[in-house]
Amino acid sequence: MTFAKRRSYLNYLVKAICSFSLPFLALLVSIAALGCSRNPEQNYLKSGDRLAGSSDVKRLEAALVEYKKALVLNPESIAIKEKVALVNGKLGKELVRQEMWNEAIVKLEESLEIKPNIANNRYYLALAYVNKARIDSSPTSSIDRAIEEYKKAIGLEPESRYYTGLAIAYYHKDRKLIDQAIAACREAIAKDPQYPHAHAVLGRMLAEKGELEAALGYYRRAALLAEKTDRNEAAGYYDALGDIYSLMGNSLRAKEARDKASELRAKVRRTRRGLGPAPTNRR
Repeated sequence: MTFAKRRSYLNYLVKAICSFSLPFLALLVSIAALGCSRNPEQNYLKSGDRLAGSSDVKRLEAALVEYKKALVLNPESIAIKEKVALVNGKLGKELVRQEMWNEAIVKLEESLEIKPNIANNRYYLALAYVNKARIDSSPTSSIDRAIEEYKKAIGLEPESRYYTGLAIAYYHKDRKLIDQAIAACREAIAKDPQYPHAHAVLGRMLAEKGELEAALGYYRRAALLAEKTDRNEAAGYYDALGDIYSLMGNSLRAKEARDKASELRAKVRRTRRGLGPAPTNRR
């Protein structure tokens, strides 16, 4: 093939490719544009999912930002809204643990707007309101809201800790409601007799009414149950036993209870230092 023929053939080939490629390239551009319009939502969701597995407040807040970006692109998506609700709930609980009551309330309420039937979130919201009442200049509205949320949580899942929380809220609202608080504690114990905090709160209420012998029994039960799971908690209950024995004029039993509390706290400190149980004198 001569040089002129080769050049003519190449020119024809280029023209043929171009005539075929232009519509094909237009199609590729359309597909790419469609793909790009969908990718940001998926990218935001994947990024949010990676961050949402953490319990760190900053990472959870970052997850929330990513999910909300995805929600802007797809505002009708129930799945994305549920992700937002779940992260808000998780974030609210972490903020309660950090005693950031106002911030926790905001996140938990946002979560419950989307998923109103999560009893545990209502419990944490009530807990935040009870603690907020302690620092508020006008605490009544916060306590009322806590009582409302505890009742809603109980309506969804009648758990022992929800009844115990309700008892505490009644007590903080008005000492005249102590009988309602006692009734809530008894309901808590009926739901779960192994829940130490319910026994302790009932002991506190009975002590407030002057029923010291009955209070001793409940605090003793609370301490024995808590020793199995949380020695620090148990130590607090033994201290309370010591206080009640002191009120009754029994200094010997008061000392025994407080010594037991000190012993348990010492065991906790040794465990945290990795020292194991205390050494014994062996001959």
